[in-house]
Amino acid sequence: MTTRADSGCVSHAARPLMLAVIAIVMALPVDAQSTFATLTGQVTDPAGAAIPGVTVLIVQAETAYEYETSTNEVGQYTVANLRDGTFELRASSDGFQEYRVDNIVLTGRQIRRIDIELQLGSVATVVEVSAGATLLETETAAVADTKDRLVLRALPLTLRRAWDYFTMTPQVERTRNWHISIGGTRNNQSIAAIDGAPINAANGGTGIGPLMDRTESLQELRIDMAQGSADQATPGQINLISRAGTNDFHGVVSDYYSTPSFRARDPFQNTRSSVRSHLLTLSAGGPILLPKVYNGQDKSFFFWTYEGNFGSARNQSFNNGVPLEPWRQGDFSSVSSTVADPFNGGAPFANGMVPASRIN
Repeated sequence: MTTRADSGCVSHAARPLMLAVIAIVMALPVDAQSTFATLTGQVTDPAGAAIPGVTVLIVQAETAYEYETSTNEVGQYTVANLRDGTFELRASSDGFQEYRVDNIVLTGRQIRRIDIELQLGSVATVVEVSAGATLLETETAAVADTKDRLVLRALPLTLRRAWDYFTMTPQVERTRNWHISIGGTRNNQSIAAIDGAPINAANGGTGIGPLMDRTESLQELRIDMAQGSADQATPGQINLISRAGTNDFHGVVSDYYSTPSFRARDPFQNTRSSVRSHLLTLSAGGPILLPKVYNGQDKSFFFWTYEGNFGSARNQSFNNGVPLEPWRQGDFSSVSSTVADPFNGGAPFANGMVPASRIN
């Protein structure tokens, strides 16, 4: 009699080992965090009573993406996983006028509350208000500084790197190399992430890698100085959000040019540096359109960017000093300071002369 081993089966002896491996894998920490924003609030009638079952529709202006939910039994609604951008909120229910809130500006990881009071009347009647941006997050105790795309593009920095924006935030100090202190914390008490993926150095440095030098691809920078979210267990939290395509085609062509004519002369050089450098930036984004094949309007988008450095060779001056010839012979008589003998209790050498026998 012959037997056949089924490769799809697991023997009883192997099962404990497999369960142990699964348990270890499930126990490993997940480092990625969310960069999405959240809209929440309560819907009430003119008397202040909660209205359950109200349809809440949220539309992103840049992509026309729609997010729909309904209020619960106490009139609360919450819509998470919203990308940063501008939104419109519509709330409607039978027997009440439709309520619209436009120009809601959300930043990354923001939790924003917008309460709604519906008025009695026909659904055909619409009440419209404008929200804009908010400077105070009432749903969290976080103290944060956010720089949007306009600020990142307009600030006149010498080097176009994300690193250069960090220390422009209050309570952020660069300590050494790629280390910073946020709110007086230690170098390794902060985390930096791009779209939720950590980019910290293994030795505690805050943010490394080529993506830190590609600011054209960044949409937003947020630094939490205190009371950050629980999914990032550090006092200081840095979140970079990359750009994405929208329904509108847009692009950038720029050259950040550095010329000797605008540069001060090094006081230790006789001539002005001749170094010329360029930082070329190209970017483009929009909906994916394939004529007669696919129309990505309101559905699919692309974004592409390029940043490159080039220019002339860099000059570097070395001002290394060498001992004078008398000093090389042990003659320090011309030196005003006392030359002490370390093997004679620090007594000075006679006439500032070190004997030849003591020179190695």
